[in-house]
Amino acid sequence: IGSTTRPVSAGGCSASWPIAAAPRGAAGAAGNGPSFRQKPQASLDTRPGGYVLAVDPAVVDAYRFEQGVTAAVTEHDPARRLAILDRSLALWQGPPLGEFAGAGWADREATRLDALHLQALRRRYDTLLDLDRAAEAAAEL
Repeated sequence: IGSTTRPVSAGGCSASWPIAAAPRGAAGAAGNGPSFRQKPQASLDTRPGGYVLAVDPAVVDAYRFEQGVTAAVTEHDPARRLAILDRSLALWQGPPLGEFAGAGWADREATRLDALHLQALRRRYDTLLDLDRAAEAAAEL
């Protein structure tokens, strides 16, 4: 969830990160931030320094959200940029990783995702201004 390539030590994924079962409501429940759209196929891979949970990023809303926000940065056409941002922001369903609040790895990732969410909202409002839709931007603030 935190990084697709950075290993987590055995201690880092002990009680705060149940490997055997997904948390209750993790399969797309509202209020859990970016989540899984479908039950993912995953494997726990051993790497130097720990473990990596390998999950197809296409089924994790947090990854899809981040990819969309990144794509919006390079999109020069404001209408297309707005569409990309709207699709990405539609994946946001509340505080990310709320079911793991208090676990260091989850809190760090939630903070990063929250910052990215604010960045996406700012970029969306700027794009609305680029499209001469200031009234719409102001109404959402």
